[in-house]
Amino acid sequence: MNTRFKSLLVLLLTFIAGIAIGGVSCLIAVEQQQTFFSPPPGPEGAIRHLTELLRLSPDQQQQVRAIFLRNHQKLEKEFARARRFRIAFITRQFREMETILTPEQRAVAQKELDKILSRPFPPPPPPLPSPE
Repeated sequence: MNTRFKSLLVLLLTFIAGIAIGGVSCLIAVEQQQTFFSPPPGPEGAIRHLTELLRLSPDQQQQVRAIFLRNHQKLEKEFARARRFRIAFITRQFREMETILTPEQRAVAQKELDKILSRPFPPPPPPLPSPE
């Protein structure tokens, strides 16, 4: 084989290896992103995690479950309060910005505000089923 052919072969193999490594890296990144941005596990997931982490006895698990049940309504109220705060805060920021924007910029800003406010706010985790 001549040197030119060998050089092209090495270049081609390097290119193919780069594509393969890039593809695998993208798959790993997407998988991690889905895990990172997945919704919280809710009370059942938290109880499972605490059971493993703290090595809770069955009696302790039931007591932890009762604590989660007792506090769930408070959590729902806080989520609703946080949603109201988020809407008011973002709206107030955009209204304050309007004073320095041109009419064209205001129109774009209003569309962006509408888009932001139309996004669903994450719901609170579902309630635990009552112990039987």
